[in-house]
Amino acid sequence: MALLPDVINDLADTPWGAILGRAQSGPMASLMRTDVSETPDDYRLEIELPGFTKKEIHLQLKDGYLIVSAKKGEKEEEGKAGRQYLRRERSVEACSRTFYVGKDLLSSDIKARLADGILTLTIPKEIETPKGEEFIEIAD
Repeated sequence: MALLPDVINDLADTPWGAILGRAQSGPMASLMRTDVSETPDDYRLEIELPGFTKKEIHLQLKDGYLIVSAKKGEKEEEGKAGRQYLRRERSVEACSRTFYVGKDLLSSDIKARLADGILTLTIPKEIETPKGEEFIEIAD
């Protein structure tokens, strides 16, 4: 099994992203930058998500794909009546990234940790098949 980023999502990181209408600059360009490394036993993804909390980050495993998404909503300004913004750059932020991790993984196989704006995901390379599984031979 190889850990492969979704080709469509990663087009945004190439010059082709501009041709397809995906932004390469601006506040969203710096979100979800990812380092992928491996050991003999697992893959490690380190994803930059500065300013996001655990409640704002969602991890979903679907059909062999790991979907990492983060969404930050507008915050209510309590006790600041009469405030008028001249410029707002911190309103709603949302980003998503998809990685193929294999169909044999369960969500319990993936370990996640968020510290200092870095989401670290540890994904095992090989999953043992459950003990007691039997195969049926086809007769001639």
